[in-house]
Amino acid sequence: MLELRDNWIPAYFSDTRMSGLMKTTSRLESMNSFFNTYSQSGNLLLHFMMNYDTTIQKQRNTQQKLDHQTKKAVYKFISPRPIEKHVAKVYTSTLFYEVHKEIYKGSWYCQYEHLGTKNGSYTNYGYKTLNALTAFEQVEIKPPTNDVKCTCEHFNRFGTLCRHSFNILMKHGIKEIPE
Repeated sequence: MLELRDNWIPAYFSDTRMSGLMKTTSRLESMNSFFNTYSQSGNLLLHFMMNYDTTIQKQRNTQQKLDHQTKKAVYKFISPRPIEKHVAKVYTSTLFYEVHKEIYKGSWYCQYEHLGTKNGSYTNYGYKTLNALTAFEQVEIKPPTNDVKCTCEHFNRFGTLCRHSFNILMKHGIKEIPE
């Protein structure tokens, strides 16, 4: 049992891409809620299928409504930087506000120092967050493609760039998030 302790804590999986994944229990709870809302224990299969079709149509309508709201949303920007405007075009409203926080924190709470160039292609930067005592992250950027990699692994866990990466992209004058 002690040999399996690496599997006990999700922190051990920080190098594994987890963005977009739901825990199994969350997925099951979501499905149970869905079926309990639109079905009853005494229903025939025909009633269940009719309720299911109605429910799926409601979900589609809700999704279309949310897509329309996202396309027509007007955002309040914290800076006049083009990368922030690009973020508003690329992400949904919810993700925009999460990324917006990272851009703000990267602009105001991170200090960096140039650590040099690695193999002639990647430029290394070291980061220290102003309020952290020991946190030190390293960001690498590859100038031709603007590929960014940070040791905080924010992208692997959440699927969006971290404050350190945004700070470096803005420092280099990059106007769009790399693909």
